[in-house]
Amino acid sequence: MGRLYKILSNERGSIAAMVAMIMLVMLAIAGLIIDSGFLVYNQLRLDEATNKAATAIVRSVDETASSASNIVFDEEKLLTNSDFFLRTNAPDAVLTGCEIDPEDNGVVYISAKLKSKVHFSKIFGVKEFTLTSKAIGKVSKQTE
Repeated sequence: MGRLYKILSNERGSIAAMVAMIMLVMLAIAGLIIDSGFLVYNQLRLDEATNKAATAIVRSVDETASSASNIVFDEEKLLTNSDFFLRTNAPDAVLTGCEIDPEDNGVVYISAKLKSKVHFSKIFGVKEFTLTSKAIGKVSKQTE
């Protein structure tokens, strides 16, 4: 009994155990910060690509329209161009919607998604996050 008490009361190396636990917690926090940084970066990249796609579509329509009252949208061309401009700026993004507001002639809505992979969060069973973005473009009237 005295020998067991002597072993358990010995505090040598206890600091090493506490440092190891603190390092593990710090490593987990650093990993989550890195994953969060990747998510924010990918969200900003997706937002920028979606905005650029909406702007490019609106500009291409602006060039061909003489006034907003007679704008005719070719939906197939609109989808193709939206997807092209989106993938030019974010190759791994997917166009999820491109529509024209029937009530307000000249408004284009574009939405996209991007699957952002994570690195450290795989330990917790999370493999990826799906990020979404929406952009609105308005064709302006051109003066003659």
